[in-house]
Amino acid sequence: MKKFVNFILIIVLVLTSAGAVYANQGQKSEPGGKIVYQAKEIKDLDTLFKRAKDNITDLETGKYEAKPIAKLKNKLTGNEKNVETYTTTQLLKKEILDNGKERKSYATTGFAEVTISVIKSRTDDGVEDIQDSVRAYSTIYWEEEDNGVQLQSATGGWQFTNNGNTSMSDLKVVLGQAGFTIYGPYEQYYSSTYSVSSTWTKYASSSWDPVVDNAFDYVGATQQAKISEIYPGDDEWYFIFVNQINDTQSRTETYPEI
Repeated sequence: MKKFVNFILIIVLVLTSAGAVYANQGQKSEPGGKIVYQAKEIKDLDTLFKRAKDNITDLETGKYEAKPIAKLKNKLTGNEKNVETYTTTQLLKKEILDNGKERKSYATTGFAEVTISVIKSRTDDGVEDIQDSVRAYSTIYWEEEDNGVQLQSATGGWQFTNNGNTSMSDLKVVLGQAGFTIYGPYEQYYSSTYSVSSTWTKYASSSWDPVVDNAFDYVGATQQAKISEIYPGDDEWYFIFVNQINDTQSRTETYPEI
């Protein structure tokens, strides 16, 4: 009789343990946090560009700003031309951590496009004006946890429409974040300058301290391409594109120069 009772107790314990495991799997999708919201990331560039031009964003109004910067810069003469930019942000995931705090994961995508007009030749009918275009784009992945903001990674590239009049070279990328950290001091964290191809992906250092959500100037990625004309009177311009977020009280324009 005693053996029978012990056998019943073992069955009950096994079934109870299995139920507990199943319940836990239903509550937590990954270690450290219960996912309460998750969206499928939009990766199609045409869709993202339309969202950016339509000013569609999941950023909290009054807390953060996505402010891309783009310009053409002649490093020989120092001349600069500002380039129009577009941006869109998608909330990818929201989690409740074991300590009760909330973590949000975002993807902020920015675009800038330049058109280069080149006088290819002069004909009896006048000047033949040929146009090439370059669109720079990138997505920065960042997290907000408690009162801290942290860059995770970035991916991007250039779309080059080339009619044979210009060349694109010297492609480079730098990641970084700058602001008062959650531990107190103001810090500027920048990665190495990476030489990249026409598409790239880079990761932020895990050693960077999160910056305070209402006291940071820059979280993002800066990319650069050299655009050269290949006809008489050749000129060279550097197309600089900064995809970034900062708090709405940002005090300075802070981003890494390449």
